Amino acid sequence: GRSLRSPSNVLIVSYEDAISQTLVPRLIAADADLDRVDFVVCKDTGQVLDLTRHLPEIEVRAAEREVRMIVVDPLVAGLPRQDVNTHRESDVRSVLAPLAAVATKQDLSIAATMHFSKSAVSALLGAGGSIGFVGAARSILVFGVDPHDEQGAAGPRRVLAHAKCNVGRLQRSREVTLTEYVIDPFDRGIITSRVEIGDQCDVSADDLVRDTSEQKVSPRTAATRFLRELLADGPHRATEVYELADDADISVNTLKRAKRDLGIDSFQRKPPEGRPEWRW
Repeated sequence: GRSLRSPSNVLIVSYEDAISQTLVPRLIAADADLDRVDFVVCKDTGQVLDLTRHLPEIEVRAAEREVRMIVVDPLVAGLPRQDVNTHRESDVRSVLAPLAAVATKQDLSIAATMHFSKSAVSALLGAGGSIGFVGAARSILVFGVDPHDEQGAAGPRRVLAHAKCNVGRLQRSREVTLTEYVIDPFDRGIITSRVEIGDQCDVSADDLVRDTSEQKVSPRTAATRFLRELLADGPHRATEVYELADDADISVNTLKRAKRDLGIDSFQRKPPEGRPEWRW
């Protein structure tokens, strides 16, 4: 079989960054082999590309180039805006399921980026939109400002933390340092940045998304915020609520008290297949 460390081709679908000014300089700074990188960039072309209508074309391109990873940056920009409500779990899953099927069929990985909301209470609930994004992902990495850096976002220190993994054990967080990198092929400097992966650290994924300027809140208040954010897009399976609460270090008793405080209802629903399930 193919070695896990062997060079692979990559397809980058970018909605925010231009090829020549941003993407290529960053790849050069990272010592990437540009012959192995292909691009679909909407910023340069002005085209409107969504991950449903154009998915067959993306799959053909990935197959032709023997791509082993597709990067979508950011993911929500690739969802059909008229037909998909990103705050409705069923809508999100209906788009991501075909995307996952392509990954399985073509034997590739899909790395998608999302931004966190300013009111995030946990790494698994902080991404804008439905919990369907979290459910579809097999592994979630969180990249953010090191809370111990006194310079904040203006400083060079970042942390890469592992928030979820369905295919293996969670890895320890890593220190990351941003450094300036100057490319000067034609006597004119192009300034970009590169990352240097450092040692393991104890900063968690939740530490990266929480607002450290806020005073420490009580467990019950944290549970209330958790439920408000989770259920903003509609009902969720009770088992899923309990699992995510456990990941956010919220106890069952505290969760139930917050549920009563908010007047959240529980009801049973029978899916098309299977046994009835409780929903909140």
